[in-house]
Amino acid sequence: MRVRQYIWNLVKSVVIMALLLTWNLQHTAQGWQLPLNWFTGWVLVSWLAGYPWLRQWYAGLYSRDDERMESYKNRALALHEQDLAQHHTARKWTPSGLQANPWLYMSGNTQTTDDILNPIYVFCEHLWVTFWLLLLGPILLAGHWAKRAWLQRN
Repeated sequence: MRVRQYIWNLVKSVVIMALLLTWNLQHTAQGWQLPLNWFTGWVLVSWLAGYPWLRQWYAGLYSRDDERMESYKNRALALHEQDLAQHHTARKWTPSGLQANPWLYMSGNTQTTDDILNPIYVFCEHLWVTFWLLLLGPILLAGHWAKRAWLQRN
């Protein structure tokens, strides 16, 4: 991994890193302090030593195209159009004999908030994945290295 890519992967995880470290903040008489304990060390080691490689290995979890994200209205419209195509082929919708439904939507999409919510959903999903990769980073790295050593031995 190049240094530039390593630093870019670290930058991508700064938001969730800050959230994880604020989890451990303590309010004292001098103000807010971040105690150096096992949790802070775990998160820092996971972030610096493991996260850039884990993000590269689990790049599929960060895909931008999420086929699973579809609103119920778009799904209902697709099922309705599929039903019309399968079961209403002989029905005439217009007097001129055209096989078209004049009441069908003029655009391919329904009026939903899909275009607004999908990027927010994907952003939150990426934050969630980053959260788990940072928390479980050293464990996943150890497992990966153990698997690699076992495969090289056999």
